[in-house]
Amino acid sequence: MNDAEEKSSFFGYLMRADYRFLQERDLGIDLYNSGYCGLAVFVLAVAVVTIFLLSIFHMIPRRRHVTILLPGTGCLAFAFGLLGTWLNHLRLEEVGKVLFNATGGTLPVNVSQQAAIVILPLATGIAVLIASLAGYIYLLAFWTSDLFRKQAEGKKQKGSVKTRAGR
Repeated sequence: MNDAEEKSSFFGYLMRADYRFLQERDLGIDLYNSGYCGLAVFVLAVAVVTIFLLSIFHMIPRRRHVTILLPGTGCLAFAFGLLGTWLNHLRLEEVGKVLFNATGGTLPVNVSQQAAIVILPLATGIAVLIASLAGYIYLLAFWTSDLFRKQAEGKKQKGSVKTRAGR
């Protein structure tokens, strides 16, 4: 990371990451060692799962709250993941001692393996965002089917009321 061109190209650094190296690491410890942003991404991931489960069982009373909470929490996790990855990339020499320690697994030997560890908060944030949007689409599918079912039942009840009144 001593090359100025390498430091300036954040996305180029992320594109050169060797993601197979993550198979040899403990991802939970690496996410914990990535700082407060990594912890925030983990907490937001738990929040997305909780919001989704509560909305499935209708514990959140209004659908508009779910439409704000679920995608909003996923976007917030993505933002924290991007911020954490960017900050760790900027000060890689300082946080490298904590990020690249032996407790997470084998030590990285080149820049692409280091980039795989640095990108972990961003990758987790992207996964949380995708999961929250998938959960939101899943809920929308069931909400619209309930809406159509209620409309069809309402039409049947109105039709049966008219026939009774005509007799």
